Amino acid sequence: LSNTVGSTLNRSEVDQALYETPSDIVVSGSGSLSRNQEKLRSDYESVSGVKSVSPAIRQAASINTVSTEILGVESEEFFNLAWYRQDFSSSETSDLFTNLKPDNLIETLNIPNDSVSVGLWLNPIEISPFTSFFVVIGYGDGSLHTLPLVGNLDRPGWNFMRADIPQNINPPLHIVAFQVYEPTLAQGTPGQILIDGIHVTSPRVAGGILLEGFENDLSWNPIETLGQESHSIRIVSSDSYQGKHSGLLTFGNQTDRGLRGIYYNPSGPLPVVFSSNLASMSKTSVGDRTIARVANRWILLEIVGIVDYFPTVNPTGGGFIIADINALLAHTNVLMESYSAKPNAAFIESDELSHADTVKALKELVGRDIEVRDVVSKLNSIRLDPFVSAGWKPMQIIAPIIGTLA
Repeated sequence: LSNTVGSTLNRSEVDQALYETPSDIVVSGSGSLSRNQEKLRSDYESVSGVKSVSPAIRQAASINTVSTEILGVESEEFFNLAWYRQDFSSSETSDLFTNLKPDNLIETLNIPNDSVSVGLWLNPIEISPFTSFFVVIGYGDGSLHTLPLVGNLDRPGWNFMRADIPQNINPPLHIVAFQVYEPTLAQGTPGQILIDGIHVTSPRVAGGILLEGFENDLSWNPIETLGQESHSIRIVSSDSYQGKHSGLLTFGNQTDRGLRGIYYNPSGPLPVVFSSNLASMSKTSVGDRTIARVANRWILLEIVGIVDYFPTVNPTGGGFIIADINALLAHTNVLMESYSAKPNAAFIESDELSHADTVKALKELVGRDIEVRDVVSKLNSIRLDPFVSAGWKPMQIIAPIIGTLA
């Protein structure tokens, strides 16, 4: 009995260590580790002994009154280097987390390298006289830059708005969002705006280069505010500046720090996996859509799977949400640079022979404010000396009692 129970409890200790640190090394911090995933990967892979790196992001989240957390991982790379048990869910792991990848590729509305300005045509059907407009440009390093759109909206009908692209930034660039700003914290003025002919001007192309004419499938999502689907964007044929169609942005009185608008994301709602505890508390199931507050953003989620456990996140209380990191950032980083999320965790596979030196080098690289957890030394101590396992300690009390009863 001692051998059976002891080995079971020893296995439990091993699994708990792997649940907390599912890869050879886990780096995490309260702030960002790097400005984007590729920079983090290249920095850490430059450390001797590091074989592969999978960036991640962990943020606080809420659904209605339920407080939870969301973990964004590389849905394909994570399982190549991290520990996971098949009995954590009733679905096959390969099927479950393949669903985290959006149906459509995460595309960007790219700006040609020699572009000097961004322009578009607006027909404000109903807006506040204090409204101003902005376009958000994404840089190649993942940062955002908000440019004011300048133009004259005094006359009814279609009006041209433009913003000059700063020439001191390096490409590639892409259009992230179109924003409507009204100076208010929450309650604003409801309205409708027709949008058409989003283009850039280039010295090599007369008349500019059309990026979005709203003639095909809709590739934009409304910027959600205050947990309500009170805004919408759809393609209409009732009025257009050029072509047969235009985009109609309709918004209610709710704002996000005065901002409303649309952001480019052809993939639709963010596909996520809920913990079974969170699904029960939020009364949701697979296939449902719900609004969640993630850090500084409201995001429309679509539940594609439910699991009981996932490494590094707490299944109790409000549970957790799992998403693909690239899809998550494509939905969260659409307001302005000060509200942007950056990777704040990394799962690392190290070379077995130089593991200890790699851990030491990473600690020196990240500094004191960043935690570096090492699972290899923890597992070695459990396997070499079973008495360090908490599971063996109760056996010192249980064995004499069993002997007495026998």
